[in-house]
Amino acid sequence: MAAAKAAWAVKETVPVWSGALVSPDGPLPFDFDIAVGVRKGDRALRDEVQGVLERRRDEVRALLDAYGVPRAPAPGGAGP
Repeated sequence: MAAAKAAWAVKETVPVWSGALVSPDGPLPFDFDIAVGVRKGDRALRDEVQGVLERRRDEVRALLDAYGVPRAPAPGGAGP
């Protein structure tokens, strides 16, 4: 959904702000992990998807950057 919104914003001529909101201390998070799900019990597909994501990590990051998808630092300061 964020990529779709970012793609829309790229096409707009009106200024649109997009940025990462890091959750403050409190009960409501502002940032969420991106996830991929597979059919329960399909370990082979899960492992294949995980392997592709790991091998193509730089390409995924470049795609997110190209569409202006904001990212918050990972827990532990590992970066987006």
